[in-house]
Amino acid sequence: MIERHANTDTAVHLYRCSCGTDVNLHFSPTHCPVCLKPIAQSAAFDLSVTITLDSDQSANALNRESNVESDHAWRGKTLGHFKILERLGSGGMGQVFRALDLSLQRYVAVKVLPQQNTQRKARANRRLLQEAIAQARVNHENVVTIYFVGQDEDVDFLAMELVGYDSLATRLQAEQVPYHFMTAIARDLVLALRESYLMGIVHGDIKPTNILLNEQGRAKLSDFGMSRIVDSDADDQEIGGTPNYLAPELLNGDRPSMQSDMYALGVTLYEMTFGKLPVQLRGASLTAWRATHESAVIEFPLTQSDSIPKNWIKLLTRLLNKDPNKRFTDYDRLLAAISEVMPSETPPARAFPRAIAWIFDFVFINLAMIAFASIVSRVMHVSDGPLAMSGIAMTGFSILPLTIHFLVLVAWGQSIGRHLMSIRVVNQQGLQPSSTRLLFREIVRLLPLWASALIAYSPSEFQFHFVSQGLVILFVLISGVVAALNRDKMTLHDLLFKTRVVLDTHR
Repeated sequence: MIERHANTDTAVHLYRCSCGTDVNLHFSPTHCPVCLKPIAQSAAFDLSVTITLDSDQSANALNRESNVESDHAWRGKTLGHFKILERLGSGGMGQVFRALDLSLQRYVAVKVLPQQNTQRKARANRRLLQEAIAQARVNHENVVTIYFVGQDEDVDFLAMELVGYDSLATRLQAEQVPYHFMTAIARDLVLALRESYLMGIVHGDIKPTNILLNEQGRAKLSDFGMSRIVDSDADDQEIGGTPNYLAPELLNGDRPSMQSDMYALGVTLYEMTFGKLPVQLRGASLTAWRATHESAVIEFPLTQSDSIPKNWIKLLTRLLNKDPNKRFTDYDRLLAAISEVMPSETPPARAFPRAIAWIFDFVFINLAMIAFASIVSRVMHVSDGPLAMSGIAMTGFSILPLTIHFLVLVAWGQSIGRHLMSIRVVNQQGLQPSSTRLLFREIVRLLPLWASALIAYSPSEFQFHFVSQGLVILFVLISGVVAALNRDKMTLHDLLFKTRVVLDTHR
């Protein structure tokens, strides 16, 4: 953790021990005062913990003493009418416990402020009250509900909704999350931020540890300790955030805004997508952090990956723009952009409508090819006229309807057969595949038609129509066997191009 002071470029350097204790490196300690583990001389400063930006110059020389007591020391204690059961986590803003509400007989989460000296206690109390008031004002399913704020024997605490699963940070440490999960979390967070902003609140500290997940995977925004009233310049409102998630303009002295929250959201979504931060801050001063942002070029290593749509990359790029005016102007526009890249949740199409759609496309295009070739043959007098054409030329004319079909497919994104059966093709994320992928998939899907055209107009010694019929039967059999053998009942062309067919609910 690093605590910055608004009128200086200095910082209180805090080392995060593995036991959860923050140790002030200003005094050059060699061991953690709680667990007595040695502190490495090369210990890096933790820039993923919340900082406060204030004008309290005297705080620059203060040692933030950590009083993180063991789980056993807290277990069984009663704060007001809340009985502490076990610790859920700890951080720079306090410890969080699972507790029993003795009055209503329900489990809650209790946040306890760290024990501090008198000079810092008033500010910590103000921050706790600020968090409780701000978070309680936002009554939304994607915001953790505040139940109570109080004090018991000089211990300041607040009680809030106990979210059953864990934080997003824990989930990201455990596994690489799928794309549909990213978009769902993004939508939940934007809904929470939009509601907060409508209530006149800027969150100020969006990061994975402040995003809780319930059993259904729904995101709930928590920890409004760094929140600020929109467009307020009041001196009693603390400004802060987490260095690695702070928008560049905040490091230059700008006030928190909707756009700075959007930047922090962009960092969080980038971290979910690529497993790392877009900009890793270096150094331990504002000058160093500003220099890092000025020279940093955000990279998107999976731009060409099949698992990440390009429009998702565009959305992240806009959120992470260094110029706040080039981010989204409001949450409604951001929400609309997220809706455009959210995967389809429609059920997969069954085998029968898929087969009927294929048969219709095959028969319709085949008849069009025969009819077109016949018309051309009559007009050009191919049998004995001076404009007689070779078999190769006739093949070219015969596949013209098939080419038109492909052009329509690219422009429309749908075949006539699938449209009639109310089904459509989507990629692994449930979005419409790229035109190139859809085109090559359709070429493989209708491969027997190409064979029919080539065989029908080859030299006479190769005109074996039963070969064309055999290819059609063979293709159908192979596709059927492949679909029967794989768990998701996907055909050969779906497996090759990583697509699937679902019900068309967009009509």
